[in-house]
Amino acid sequence: MKHLIISSLIVAFFLACNSIKAKDEIISFISGTYITYYENEFHKTHDTLIIQENTAAQNVFEITRRYYYTTVVDGRELTPTYKKEALTALFDKEHNILTDQQHGSIISFDIQRKILKRGNREYKKID
Repeated sequence: MKHLIISSLIVAFFLACNSIKAKDEIISFISGTYITYYENEFHKTHDTLIIQENTAAQNVFEITRRYYYTTVVDGRELTPTYKKEALTALFDKEHNILTDQQHGSIISFDIQRKILKRGNREYKKID
């Protein structure tokens, strides 16, 4: 019985360590620059997210979103419109996601593919 309890504790310890390692891996992956491009018959959009961990608050990330889009009218591209947003997101340790506090959007990460998912958009990490 003693061996069973000790074995169970050892297994629980290793599982806890692996869980902590996975969370640390995601937190260290989050900071960086992500880009995407999408278009439809009305717009062409270039979108960039720059994410940095807020060192003053735990589990808080600052996101700068810079994007521009070109409206297409009758097959002709109009002058591009440039936009910049400053966002704050909270990291959810349990689900390994960021929640954008201004828009409520969920941001998830795929470390192996080096992508960020925000809504139905995928952004590629470039640094």
